[in-house]
Amino acid sequence: MGSVRNGSGDDVFVLFNATGCFLKGFSHEYPNPSISAEAYYADVPEAFGDAAREPAFSPDNVSFCAWRRNDGSAWQSSVDAQTLNPRMFFLLENLDGDPAGYKMFAEDYYERDIDLDAVAGILRGEPISPATAKTLNADVAVDDLRADLNEIGFPIVE
Repeated sequence: MGSVRNGSGDDVFVLFNATGCFLKGFSHEYPNPSISAEAYYADVPEAFGDAAREPAFSPDNVSFCAWRRNDGSAWQSSVDAQTLNPRMFFLLENLDGDPAGYKMFAEDYYERDIDLDAVAGILRGEPISPATAKTLNADVAVDDLRADLNEIGFPIVE
């Protein structure tokens, strides 16, 4: 499971399980009051049902919802994509694995320069070193991150 909250009231929640992947997002700038939350979840397979009902995923605040089974050939949704505002998908653009895209997002969000090599290393799954932690945030030591990194199974240089 992963989530992204941009601090402006927008969020994306992603669940990966043995069946596939479930996405749910909310953009406060692009709500669609003509579509109920229930409509977004109407056809969600039961394998993803817990994610669609999970209180931590804010299920009532939804601007898009989609899923893809591991054996599927395409993403699926209960709501026709033609009815959605395509601009709301900006929430997903930083999840494409491109270090440059995430760097641009992070610099805008944190209002400071971000080291591209550090971002690229993290996206490749390279262990976080004390130097990498300091490069990204001079006020944070790798020990300050240890509990969070251990919780998600991210490697740390010892």
